[in-house]
Amino acid sequence: DFGLADIAQVIAVEQPGKFHLDMGLLLIGKGVVILNDSQAALQDALEMAEAIPCLTTKAMAAKLTLQCDLETDAAHDLAAAGLTVKRQNLEADVAYNFFNGEFVTGRDGAAYYITNGGPQEQEVAFQTLMVQDWRVVKKVFFSPQTAAQRSLQAGGGVGCRLKGSR
Repeated sequence: DFGLADIAQVIAVEQPGKFHLDMGLLLIGKGVVILNDSQAALQDALEMAEAIPCLTTKAMAAKLTLQCDLETDAAHDLAAAGLTVKRQNLEADVAYNFFNGEFVTGRDGAAYYITNGGPQEQEVAFQTLMVQDWRVVKKVFFSPQTAAQRSLQAGGGVGCRLKGSR
């Protein structure tokens, strides 16, 4: 279906704790994949569950424990397939998700990335990663944060709602 020469080019990977692969991992080219890292959120949730033990805090800690385990499984699958895996937290539930987006080529021939908007400080940090650190694109374009949150609450983001060409 994808025009691949060999079925071996298809990589079986554990879903990294999100309902779609593109909500928790991002292929940035040259065999590199960015995979979500929820360890800090898990530590916060475990501390909260210990400080304020109740059904809500325990459920959040259990959910993040499972998500971290699935992210670790995905990292092993991707590495076993020969990809370079970089772990980075690029999402916070419906607050923002920069994994989900589309690479496009501008009229100038440069690569750009269109993704969900989020808090300003998170957008700046992500743009720095994509443009300066990873040197993947010339610029990142973000949707309005309120539209992104509504979209993420409805189960998808920019990458689910538009398709570009590279």
